[in-house]
Amino acid sequence: MEKLLIEYANEKNIILKLNEKDKFNSYPLLWACDGNIEMIKLLFEYANKNNILLKINEIEDKGIYPLLLAYANEDIELAKLLFDYANENNIILDLNKKDNFYGFFPLIFGCISKNTEMMKLLIKYADKNNIILDLNKKINYGFYPMFSVCFKGNIETMKLLIEYADKKNTLLELNDNNNGYEKFPLLETCYYNNIEMIKLLIGYANKKNIVLEMNRKDCYGISPLSISCYNNNIELVKLLMKYAHQNNIILNLNDKDNDGFYPILWACSKNNIEMIKLLIEYANNNNIVLNINEKNNEGYNAFHLSIYSKNINILKILIKYANNHNIVFEVNDKDNKDNILVQAVCFSKNPELMKLIIKYADKNNIVLEMNKIDGLGCSPLLIACFENTVKMIELLMS
Repeated sequence: MEKLLIEYANEKNIILKLNEKDKFNSYPLLWACDGNIEMIKLLFEYANKNNILLKINEIEDKGIYPLLLAYANEDIELAKLLFDYANENNIILDLNKKDNFYGFFPLIFGCISKNTEMMKLLIKYADKNNIILDLNKKINYGFYPMFSVCFKGNIETMKLLIEYADKKNTLLELNDNNNGYEKFPLLETCYYNNIEMIKLLIGYANKKNIVLEMNRKDCYGISPLSISCYNNNIELVKLLMKYAHQNNIILNLNDKDNDGFYPILWACSKNNIEMIKLLIEYANNNNIVLNINEKNNEGYNAFHLSIYSKNINILKILIKYANNHNIVFEVNDKDNKDNILVQAVCFSKNPELMKLIIKYADKNNIVLEMNKIDGLGCSPLLIACFENTVKMIELLMS
């Protein structure tokens, strides 16, 4: 259709008004930028042939302009066409301009793009035209370039951003969490288990004498350490502990998230004995007493979760830690489903677990409540009979 209109205009010596806007202040080139490369080429060709200078920086009512669309759509061919046209016609593109709705700008889309060539192209054009990209500018949600890179997990783009910042003597923002989710770069990279990005982030922070926020939490109450324990990533936990030690930071091991979980509770839920040992070692080295009796929102503490995972070795470690720190487990406490530990042990079908619980209770002068029923009306003995565990029944009766 475009070709027919242009051919007709040429035939009748009509000069088409390529820069004319509609009532929303949009114009032909801007419409074409939403995925129609052939139309864009046709418009450029027609404009050149008729000595029309296209106003490629013009915005419509929402603040959208051609280059922003190219980056929003990750359309590298369109971006190249726009940069080439601008260079050929001595037009300086506005690279830092935000739209009026979300506050997006090309660099932010370059940071979240999977295609690092988009970022390279933007930097190349900026350098050629002596434009300084605003590396810490935020969109309306509060996201900024470094956070956006971490959000998408593109390590090559992070390297480009750091390299450009160094070249321009700009200090990248690393700790700002003034966004709707209170997230920040370190936490975001921990969310996605990206060890290499975290090492790069720490390396940059060290080089610039920036101290990363290690204990800060997002709106869900999650910190870098807690999400690393949730992700069952012991290498990452070691990395965070090493950084904290080097910067005289004491990690908050007892801080809960919004679901009531804390690092060692996550480690117990993941059945990760090495993680538990690591957290206990860190706590001992830093004179921290772990609140292993603290329950999450479901009423489970570390003792509960070690039994539910049927891991007698974890239970032994927790009991040893409790004894060393004068902590007495509340073995008769109910969870939110009215279950007590003895009932959970009966469900485990593991007599060795029951022996350990009985031994612990006797040592601490605790009388196990053997007749207490759960939310379904089941007592420990009834559960043991249902599970057909003779040794468990013998232990209960003895």
